[in-house]
Amino acid sequence: MISFDDWLEEIEYSDDRVEVARNWFTITAKTYDSIRAEICSDPSPREIKGDNKQNIFTINNHYRGSVQRTIVNALTEIKKIS
Repeated sequence: MISFDDWLEEIEYSDDRVEVARNWFTITAKTYDSIRAEICSDPSPREIKGDNKQNIFTINNHYRGSVQRTIVNALTEIKKIS
């Protein structure tokens, strides 16, 4: 996994903003997916059962959707200003 600072140093002034942003969001999404997979790989019975509204899987789906929406919204905004 590349750090944000290292990734930022690789950017050239002439690089396309949308492509640069898309690249970072791809890295971010992959990082999120690997962390999510690690957390959900061996849930405890309590995490599986959860409470009356949420368990580890519903929380995971909520955050995954949130990450996806954030990426789409950010790319949309970047395209508007480019």
